[in-house]
Amino acid sequence: MRLHWSVYNSGMSNQIMSIQVGMILSLISKRRLVLHLDHPLAFSDCGLFVNDLFDIDADIVSGSIVDMDLFPSDFGVCYYSSEKPNDSFALGRECVNILDYNSSDIGGNSPNTLGYYSFKILFDNKSDYVHNLSRNLRPKERYSILARDIYREIGCNNSIHVRRGDFCKIDFFAENFTSSFDKSESIIYNNFYHYPILVHTNEEDEQYFTCENQMIFIDKIIKERNPELDSVEVGLVSMLIATMSDNFIGSLGSTFTGLIHQSRKINNPSEKFKYLFSEKTILNRLGEEIRVNGQYTWNQLKLRHWSDCNWQREFPECYDTHTSLFNAQELFDLS
Repeated sequence: MRLHWSVYNSGMSNQIMSIQVGMILSLISKRRLVLHLDHPLAFSDCGLFVNDLFDIDADIVSGSIVDMDLFPSDFGVCYYSSEKPNDSFALGRECVNILDYNSSDIGGNSPNTLGYYSFKILFDNKSDYVHNLSRNLRPKERYSILARDIYREIGCNNSIHVRRGDFCKIDFFAENFTSSFDKSESIIYNNFYHYPILVHTNEEDEQYFTCENQMIFIDKIIKERNPELDSVEVGLVSMLIATMSDNFIGSLGSTFTGLIHQSRKINNPSEKFKYLFSEKTILNRLGEEIRVNGQYTWNQLKLRHWSDCNWQREFPECYDTHTSLFNAQELFDLS
């Protein structure tokens, strides 16, 4: 039996997160994963597809899913295979038992990719799924080797990801997530205590970074040393370098930051998710105030509607195989 999964049409990080959801749903439904790729990666100069960058344990086919009944796959559902999620997990969403779909093949499209799997799927055995993702969805070895070599040569242990780009054009993000670098420099210093730092960014104007301390723009170094690389390949190498750093601070709302936090949390369960641009607290940005209504992290953010927070669903419940009890204030480091 097979699970046909339509990969979200977007950039590298969004597509990887879309594949993660499909991969875990294929496991809990005991079906072979078939990924349908309609388009190359957004922002790729050479029209590369996600399987050009990653080794993926799945069958890859071109084109969309046709002539197949699809099970629900948007933000309004959560999935399970044995015990039905309680109200604390479901948070008002529809609960779908994958095992109710008994046809030989089933299909799922992915109209939304940002409902990260820790929020969408109630796990029977989290450890199995986490280890499966680590084994079966990995960057190709040449990118890992290149990232390791550059990281060792530079010898800098502090990384930040500054996500701007289209964030500056969207009112909500421009107001909340793209404040000036001057205001965030104290956050960086309080976390790192020393410079230089590696800057991973899509902000092309270096004058934005008004800082007297040494800053190394790692994407520029990658491009200069490896001019043959496509833009998305540069982004992947940059991401891998950030996962190796001793310290990392990311940009709230970014899937690039989300994947870095994933890797760092898997390698170090005590790792906290740190963010720039937090003059206001993350809780006030995404909700109104802390309300501890259940055991899962997302219950501790009071939202007008759970989808208001769909960019911030990357919680560590899916990595920590021992407990699903967290405190939102401890999880999000707002130094």
